[in-house]
Formats: sequence, C-alpha cells, structure tokens
Amino acid sequence: MDFEDFYNTNKDLFYRWAYSYLHDRENARDIVQEASMIVARHWPRVSRMENAVGYMLRIIGNLAKKQQRKPQAVFLDDEGWNTLAEENDMESRIDNEKQEAWLYEALNTLKRVEKEVILLRDVEEMDFATIAKNLKLNLSTTKSHYRRAKLKLLKLWEETYGQKNM
Repeated sequence: MDFEDFYNTNKDLFYRWAYSYLHDRENARDIVQEASMIVARHWPRVSRMENAVGYMLRIIGNLAKKQQRKPQAVFLDDEGWNTLAEENDMESRIDNEKQEAWLYEALNTLKRVEKEVILLRDVEEMDFATIAKNLKLNLSTTKSHYRRAKLKLLKLWEETYGQKNM
C-alpha cells in the first residue's frame, strides 16, 4: 500500500483524532496535514511498521498537544495596537519608576563596601581586578562582596515582588 492509499483510507479517523484534542476544525486540518507530511517523508520505514495507523495517531496527538501549549495569536486592528502600545508604555514607565525607587532603597540596606562593589561592577562596568585595586581589597574578597550583595538584593526582590527575574 502506498502512502496516498493509506491516507485516503484513514483520513476521517485522523481528522477526528486531531479534532478531539483541539476542538477547532482549521487547526485539526492543519495538524493532520503536518502529520501527513512527516509520515509521508518516512513512509518506507513507516509502511513496514506493525501499526502504521497508531504511529500516525501518535504523531497527530503529539502535534496537537504542542499546538495547545503555544500561546494563541491575538489579531488587533490599528486602534487596538495604539491602545496596547499606550497601555504598555504607561505600565512600563510606572514599573520602571517603582523598580528604580526600590533599587535605591535596597542599595541603602547594603554595607558600604558591598554597595561600592555593586555600583562599580554593574553601573560603571569595571572588572573585578580594577575594583579590587581601587578599593584596596583582595580579588577574592571583592568577588565575595559582589556575590553577597547580589544575593541580598535578590532576596529583597523576591520578598517585594515575589519573582526571581531581577
């Protein structure tokens, strides 16, 4: 049996299987088409399988699950895009201002040397050797101060905002 006969014999089953996952006709057709292309590409090997239909159904199921995990596309008209852009700009400006104020407060909770190391490393973008030389510290001590300060700031961030991405 060639692939075309295999597909035509079972296409209703394939479509119903995809539809049972997605509950959407267009997406089910797309998934069946994509699965068909995969199986057709490997048809010489698949045709020798004991249960080629089961293999095709497994591919359809996996593709459907993958489709479900993808975020759904949202289509906006020009007005929707403008509104969305304004809202995001305002929200990000407010968030940035809040976070900047929080950062200044958090930096003031650090020891003087930790604050200096953080500012020189992250703001001035100095390497650890230069920072150690300027602050008259050992290189390993400088790195320890930096790591300790970062951990303190991260802990404060998690307590304030409840998330790890700082």
